[in-house]
Amino acid sequence: MSSASSVSKMGFWAVLTFVISSQMGSGVFVLPHTMSCFGPLGLFAWGISGAGALFLALVFSKLLKRHPETGGPHIYVMHGLGRRWGFYVAFAYWVLAWLSSAPVLGTIASGLCVVLGLSQDVVTIFVLESLVLLWLTLLNLKGVEVSGRWEVIMSIFKTIPLVVFPITALFFFQSEHFVPFNPTPQPWYQVLSSAGLMTLWGFLGIEAITAPAGSVVDPQKTIPRALICGTLVVLALYVLNMVAVMGVVSPAGLATHVMPYGLALENIIGPAGGRLMGLFVVIVCLGAMNAWIMAMGQVAKGAADVGFFPPLFAKENANKAPYGGIIVSSVLLFGCLFVLMQKDLATQIRFIIDVSVVTSIGIYGLCIFIYLKGAWQQKAGFVDWFIGLGALVFCAWMFWGAGHDIILWALLLPLAGVPFEYWWKKRCKPCVTLS
Repeated sequence: MSSASSVSKMGFWAVLTFVISSQMGSGVFVLPHTMSCFGPLGLFAWGISGAGALFLALVFSKLLKRHPETGGPHIYVMHGLGRRWGFYVAFAYWVLAWLSSAPVLGTIASGLCVVLGLSQDVVTIFVLESLVLLWLTLLNLKGVEVSGRWEVIMSIFKTIPLVVFPITALFFFQSEHFVPFNPTPQPWYQVLSSAGLMTLWGFLGIEAITAPAGSVVDPQKTIPRALICGTLVVLALYVLNMVAVMGVVSPAGLATHVMPYGLALENIIGPAGGRLMGLFVVIVCLGAMNAWIMAMGQVAKGAADVGFFPPLFAKENANKAPYGGIIVSSVLLFGCLFVLMQKDLATQIRFIIDVSVVTSIGIYGLCIFIYLKGAWQQKAGFVDWFIGLGALVFCAWMFWGAGHDIILWALLLPLAGVPFEYWWKKRCKPCVTLS
């Protein structure tokens, strides 16, 4: 590859920071609250989800080597199960990308209010969310090289507090906060299953880097390396910060504060801890939001490239940024913010966690099936089968713990694509078939 052709593409470090940022966002601040009901037993769910995330990372790495195209999961599903399955995965994944970004923007706006000393009323939060969304959209319209460079900078700044805080918390650690081990009346395996759904949310986005594969230098080598390394870093940072917060904040404090991370900092450094927490929130979540806006545009472009979405989504500007996909996705995300502006952040996050996790598990399951199908056809060895079956068992366990209500809600995302498919087939006529 010539140097000229790789100028506008992301290298290993940009991809690594993208992997970390796409997985680690607002979850590091809100999950200590949402998981407080599970007590210390819930910490073991991180280990299970982390192992499952690594299995999934290996599955997507191998699928990418087979099909190094821009788009992400729907590309693999299209090749393995046909165009109609690929379309519904593309539509569900694209909607999921901008829908699950809404609480991240809400978290950023809440953090900015704390830092700037502003009132956290509905209008102020909405205005700040909109301004951040506009800035990140304009940033991504400058191309993957520019947004990737910003991702590296933001990831460096976000990693520092996530490492320094757990170390500092050791001096304020209180072991009595970890008693009782299981505060629920449920048996341990049911607790781990329920907690696993929440911890898996911390890893959602593990596959997002496969979407801009066409914008990565040597994607078949760069992306798999970054996926494994980045997921291990994410797992370590989540566990360290979760244990630190639980060790500094009492169980009652975890249950009553939506972001107990700020309460932990106040216990360590005093009243200024709240404002410092707000700064941490902004830094960490900006990186995650930048990564997701890039993914939204690339997923839409990949879907348009194979005829699933209108050509507008594939149009690129002079910076090789898919401006159609980025702008349309951002506009829809803005509409989502407007609809949710009357909901409190905790309610948004709980709803998004449930729907996002189960929908993602369904998409992961299809990709795993295609991976195993390829392993059978290629007469793969023990390691390949171990990876695929390990990922399959993990996803099946997540589904088992989800519950019927959540699964029904999650089915609405792909079903919402039915009228879109009907309209596009009528508009497209014989030029593209989804059959």
